[in-house]
Amino acid sequence: MGPLNWSEAAAVVGKSRQAVQDLVRRGVLNDCVRRDSGGKPIGITSADALRNEYSIKVRARAGGGGKEAARAVDRGKRKSLVIDRAPSRVRPGDGDVPDYNESRAKTEYEKSLLLELERREKEGQLVERAAVEATLSALAVEVRTKLRAVPNRARQRIPHLTPEEVVILTDLVDEALEALANG
Repeated sequence: MGPLNWSEAAAVVGKSRQAVQDLVRRGVLNDCVRRDSGGKPIGITSADALRNEYSIKVRARAGGGGKEAARAVDRGKRKSLVIDRAPSRVRPGDGDVPDYNESRAKTEYEKSLLLELERREKEGQLVERAAVEATLSALAVEVRTKLRAVPNRARQRIPHLTPEEVVILTDLVDEALEALANG
């Protein structure tokens, strides 16, 4: 796909045209920007380049874009200067104390999982385990009862069956049920 204008670029990342131009103006997006001979931004080189740079510089660092993206880029630059001199975040004697941001990210992730479960339960996509077990148990009892009745029903429909043949049919059904129970 060829070069994109600002509106097409905005559609690719799901933002407004002004938001994309603002990211370019602040220097958050530069590698995918198409410029005129004077260096003025006039569009985006390609949709793929925009997606790649946007996902790396905006979504990954700031969770979406806007002013947060510029702050994230600035924080990233500042952190790179400080990290070399920063002491370890784990204090001696505390054991393995995780980083605050890591702990918060885990907490937010767990909260999102719980909210997803609640939503799916309200939509009727989830059922209680006890209800499923009770239904399956009742179904298994019904299947067993109907299969055990097969030899007697066969004797009623085929009157010339001997009692020995009915016993053989009963044994075959019992073997099948036992195999299913063990299987």
